[in-house]
Amino acid sequence: MPNKLFLRPKQALQTSEPLFEWALYDLSHQQMKYGAQDSLESIDQTLMQNGIESTELIFFWPSNASFSTKISLPGNQTRFIQQALPFAVEEQLAQDVDKVHIALGSKNNKGEFFVVNIDRDLFSFYFDLINDELPSYPLKGMFLDSDLLPITDESLVICVSDEITHLKNKDLRSIRIHTQNLLPYLDSLFLGQIDEESNEGEQFAIKVYIEEHAQDNATMLIAQIEQYPNVVIEKEIIQLTEFELVCQNQLQHGSKALNLCQGD
Repeated sequence: MPNKLFLRPKQALQTSEPLFEWALYDLSHQQMKYGAQDSLESIDQTLMQNGIESTELIFFWPSNASFSTKISLPGNQTRFIQQALPFAVEEQLAQDVDKVHIALGSKNNKGEFFVVNIDRDLFSFYFDLINDELPSYPLKGMFLDSDLLPITDESLVICVSDEITHLKNKDLRSIRIHTQNLLPYLDSLFLGQIDEESNEGEQFAIKVYIEEHAQDNATMLIAQIEQYPNVVIEKEIIQLTEFELVCQNQLQHGSKALNLCQGD
């Protein structure tokens, strides 16, 4: 099996001289290299100078540079569903559907399909860039970063860092927001979805991963989250970055995350 190179743009919307957070793992899932913000040229040179070969690339798409939704479509034949997708999401988009890359996910128990929408030009820019600049490392998939959070029986998983927080819901929807916006988002979640889907008195289990250096700032956040009714929180301080957490989860457990590389 090859080594795994993970990449994520630091600022997805800024395409001029983009920088990337990246990590390289060997066959035993041990981290070999890590960089917080480097150019693709610098990453390529680092790997070449260290004689690293037989490596495949996995790209993490920042979830805040996408729009996720659910749609209802009849039938199960992928070809017909793909044809109907643009019409199904068109009214939910803030731009022309012809300018959007649409990735179709799995169907839930309510008969709804999970769909990710990304600006087509932006998606094509990064897809072409990594294939052109890193041709020695075959691209194996592009995934929403927050979609790769580890989740088992919890209703919600949260990973908190100083600036960015990732969330993944039990219905597999995931987002990435500024940490300062976490509580307003949870207010909307608890006033809407949880009230609709949870029975009165039923516990809502939340797993919270906290980056070690962010735990002081996270203390007040956790205390406020605990004020929501019927919430049960399990906390875990991690010595990894949130980026490394999703890398490790993908390596150790695989993923049912939606591969954004679909269609043309």
